[in-house]
Amino acid sequence: MPGIIRYPNKIEPNTLIDAPAMGIDWLPTLAEFAATKMPKLKIDGASLVPLLTGATNSSPHDNFFFYYRTNELHAVRHKDWKLYVPHTYRSLNGREGTNDGFPVPYQMNEINTPTLFDLTNDRSEQYNIAFQHPEIVKKISKIADSIRLILGDQLSGIKGKEVRPVGRIEN
Repeated sequence: MPGIIRYPNKIEPNTLIDAPAMGIDWLPTLAEFAATKMPKLKIDGASLVPLLTGATNSSPHDNFFFYYRTNELHAVRHKDWKLYVPHTYRSLNGREGTNDGFPVPYQMNEINTPTLFDLTNDRSEQYNIAFQHPEIVKKISKIADSIRLILGDQLSGIKGKEVRPVGRIEN
C-alpha cells in the first residue's frame, strides 16, 4: 500500500520502503510509536516500526492473503511468489472507462486453475509459471488451505475457526 509518513527523529526523510505491508499493521505500529499497550484481543497486524525506522528492510509478514467480495480467498502472496486460486472476478479487460459519469460495464473473468507469478521478475503478473513450478504451487496451496481453516472461504464452503465480528467502538 503506498503511503507517505513523516515522523521527525524516528523516520529518516526521503526513506523509500519497497517491502509489502497491510492496513491491519497500522494499529500495532501506532501503538508501538506511542508506547501504549495493545488490546488483549487478537490483533492480526504486525508493527511496522522496524521497517519504518530502518532496523530491517523486510516485511513483518511472509504471507499475504487477498480476500474479496464476501469472504472469498482469491490469492496468496508467499514471499516473492503470488498464487491465484480458482475464482471469478470482474474487470474492464483493458477497456477505458468514460469521463461522462456513466459506468462502463464490467466483464466477468474466470481463473479455473491455480496461476503463479514470480513477483521478483514479473511485477505486473503477466507470465503464469505454475506449470514450471508445481512444487511452489503445492506449497502455497497448502498455505491457502491453512488460512481457509482460520478465516474461512466462501468459494470452498469453509467456515473459519477464528472468524470474529468486526470491532466496534462503544461509548
